[in-house]
Amino acid sequence: SLLQIASLILVVGGIIQLIRSFSYTRFLLKRDFGNPGGWRTLFVFVVLFIGGYSSYAVLLLKEPVGVIQLVVSCIFFLGGMFVVTVVRMSSLSVQYVMHMAAVEKHHAHHDPLTGLPNRLLLMERIVQAIDRSKQSRRPCAILIMDLNRFKEVNDTLGHHFGDLLLMELSSRLQNY
Repeated sequence: SLLQIASLILVVGGIIQLIRSFSYTRFLLKRDFGNPGGWRTLFVFVVLFIGGYSSYAVLLLKEPVGVIQLVVSCIFFLGGMFVVTVVRMSSLSVQYVMHMAAVEKHHAHHDPLTGLPNRLLLMERIVQAIDRSKQSRRPCAILIMDLNRFKEVNDTLGHHFGDLLLMELSSRLQNY
């Protein structure tokens, strides 16, 4: 009957939506957030829902279908859409937070004008180099570079040209 076909399409659509949520749930499970138990629980519930939806689909094939079964099928379809939407939005939110954390970390360790590592990152790397040097019992060296008469460029030509000079120097250093 037409009600049976419509009900089956809706239930299978709900199952497909739940299966789509697996990729987002898998992404969330792979990340260590200190307490991944909630994502594991969600994953288990999605598996249980798929089992329940599948059982209902089999029931629809065996029993006569009325309006009530069609309404329940609609609820199952919308439930699947809700789950995939929530999990997808959670996944996107986590990705955004991770991206922003990486951007903030980069900004904390790099000069905004040149993109080169800043003094904070330099000091961290020096400490790491000294530690490696001590462990391997090999010497380490630090090269210090100075830009002669840079203050004169800033004073006579202005900070704009000083910034241009620094950007050109950083570009050449990064390409070297």
